[in-house]
Amino acid sequence: MLKIFYSNRIEQLYLDFKQNLYSKDFPFARRLIIVPTAAIKSWLLLKLAEDPTMGIAMGLEVLDLDEAYKKISQLLIPETNLPYYPSVLELTLAIEAHIRKIADSWSELPSPQKEQWEPLMNYLKIKLSKYSHTLNLRSEKRITTLSQTLAKIFYDYGKYGHAMLESWQPEHGWQQALWMHLFSTWNKGWSYPAKEYTSLKIKDESFTNIFLHLFRAIAASLAMYLFFRSLSNIPLVTANVLNLTHPLFSILIAAFILKENTNLLEMIFCMLGFIGVIFILQPSMESTFNFYALCALFSGFFTSLSIVGVRKLARKEHPYSILLYNSLLSLSITGIFLLLAGIPKQIPDLYPLLLVGLFGSLYQDLLIRALALSPAKIPSSMMYLSIASSYFIGFTGQNKSINIAAMIGIIMIASSGIMLILKNKS
Repeated sequence: MLKIFYSNRIEQLYLDFKQNLYSKDFPFARRLIIVPTAAIKSWLLLKLAEDPTMGIAMGLEVLDLDEAYKKISQLLIPETNLPYYPSVLELTLAIEAHIRKIADSWSELPSPQKEQWEPLMNYLKIKLSKYSHTLNLRSEKRITTLSQTLAKIFYDYGKYGHAMLESWQPEHGWQQALWMHLFSTWNKGWSYPAKEYTSLKIKDESFTNIFLHLFRAIAASLAMYLFFRSLSNIPLVTANVLNLTHPLFSILIAAFILKENTNLLEMIFCMLGFIGVIFILQPSMESTFNFYALCALFSGFFTSLSIVGVRKLARKEHPYSILLYNSLLSLSITGIFLLLAGIPKQIPDLYPLLLVGLFGSLYQDLLIRALALSPAKIPSSMMYLSIASSYFIGFTGQNKSINIAAMIGIIMIASSGIMLILKNKS
């Protein structure tokens, strides 16, 4: 049910907003709050922070109108068809470039087009002749000022001018011709919100998300199964090194599936971290590369698929939702494997299993949050640090002597992680 509140006082509107913010039916739902300007957004965030009755305001996302257009487009429009809304600066440059192009090609324009653009040329004081045109300092200033003003007007047309544009565009004038050039012929990737939201159809992602959850659970279960299978037949160090190829796979798969840009320098940083892992673990080269070594390598590949699946889900779903689906689906998949292998007769020790479950859930939660905020290549590369931290825990717990090669490996891993973060700090 739509509720509309009127007031000339923003404080009264805030009170009405606060009283109707949390529904009794859906207290934990995510709420998208759209305000007209960035100034109102700042005021509202400050008001929510200072209000003692609000407590901890969970699930709120406050956006100004420009941010909301982009956010809603990402939620409702397929990624391959996402429109591009040009900024005021981009519109300014495009308008100025097209006006200059019209002046440069004036002698080649047909008579109807000259008649259309002549009022603008007269206003700009451009001296036109049959074969050339002259731009003086006054004309140059007028073109620049007019382009900036028109860009702001066109930008507002795109946000608020739906009804006006329907009756305005068919008219025969230079402004309409300029508008059509910007959004129809000059750059087909450019659009404006009033156009996109008129024909907007909400896409149903329920099936897609369920498929992604299932894909991620299957990939994670296969990764664990193959890794445990390899552990029983090849040395632990060899299996660990082969499994930790997953950051390298993640970079390649994320570039293909998620369209994340990766350059050669980032690949080198990631390889540096992998070499650091080899320095720490120092795998033996005596054992031949057999079927079980291949299982360990494929466990790294399926781990990278799981990470990329989480990255795609984390853009739109809450971490706890991803954790819940993963737990339920993984339990079902591994339960089938357990039934096929035979249920063990002895009850396992629950204390270690509880610790594994607790820390595993915490690890998954932090990984999902990291993947929601950064490209897949950064969190996956940071996982090399698990080898470095394991070495330190073993070193302090077992009073071992310092291994120079391992220390070099730790430095290489830390350096690769820091350089990746600095490279992608934005």
